[in-house]
Amino acid sequence: MQIPILHSTACGRAEGDIALGRREIAQEGEVSARALRPRGRATVAARARRCHTRARPATRLSLCPHAVSQNVSLQLLHLAQRVRARDAHVARAPDPALQALSPAAPLRALVAERARVGGLGAVFALGDGLDALTFSPTLYLLESAASVAQLAHRWSALERAWGVRHQTWFALDGAGALELAAQPYAGALAPASQTVMITGVLAALLRRMGHGELVVAARAARGPWRELACDAHWLGPASLAEPPVALRLAWSRRTAPAPSARQTLHPPSAADDPVAATLAAIAREPHAPWTPQGLAHATRQSVRTLQRRLAAHGTTASALARRVRMRDATVAIAGSLRPLTEIAHAYGFSDAAHLAREFRAASGMPPSAYRAVARTR
Repeated sequence: MQIPILHSTACGRAEGDIALGRREIAQEGEVSARALRPRGRATVAARARRCHTRARPATRLSLCPHAVSQNVSLQLLHLAQRVRARDAHVARAPDPALQALSPAAPLRALVAERARVGGLGAVFALGDGLDALTFSPTLYLLESAASVAQLAHRWSALERAWGVRHQTWFALDGAGALELAAQPYAGALAPASQTVMITGVLAALLRRMGHGELVVAARAARGPWRELACDAHWLGPASLAEPPVALRLAWSRRTAPAPSARQTLHPPSAADDPVAATLAAIAREPHAPWTPQGLAHATRQSVRTLQRRLAAHGTTASALARRVRMRDATVAIAGSLRPLTEIAHAYGFSDAAHLAREFRAASGMPPSAYRAVARTR
């Protein structure tokens, strides 16, 4: 992404008065404080000419490959932050579809604090927050898995794509159980809270797939399986004396699965919610070149009123339009082999490079890697 170069447009005019020249120079901020001292018309004009011809060097931002999560996926950080917690110990974050990459340290700190305050049961309960989330590329990929084996394969593929250190090992135990363990990295074991959180998220995904009466058990290095949770209810201790070497999710009943992976961008809300009304207007014509003026007209209000009401919800009309474009492009990338250039033009991106930048910021990987994970069987 290239930061636009800012040029001064009114650093002073030779024919204007000196006070006007000083005021415009101060507003533009392109000239040093010395330019604010009283000067003659010729001096102001000369500074204006220099200011118009002076250009700042462009700065390019690139995503560092080490900015991906190191112990657990960054997307789990989004899941943890978006949970509608029953207490005040979990922070809220913007929608993960627009969240930029950051190191995994915030997730480790959040999970450790959660475990310290509420025990491992509170960490396991973070998986319950899946129902409170809106669309994100990672959540769509996991929820669209057609089987437990595909879910495990996609989870592992995502960890490899993100460069996760303590990668998760999976093994199907017959047709009714899934075993998992966090692999050591550089001789160090993963924290128990990390493994318990991943287990809680996977348990929530399995319940969504229609696997009921889930029983979660853990096994230490020397010892039998010990039951920790049943469905969403934690039965184990607040902490484990010895880190588990493996955990096991077993189910004994099939229920009706969720109809499909969620694509909602906003949780259910009141009828006068401006975000819901704006998203509904965009959904009626998702490929239209929406502008704030067009959305204001579609929602029957002035531009200023729309901007003010959306600002109260921490968003803008342009941001909502981008979210719709990103969701539709994500579904197209995951479910088809269409060229990226075609998808970019179909969903309002300027070109394939623009789509790739936006998509990498939303998912943590380039579109080609995401498509490869989506095709994992």
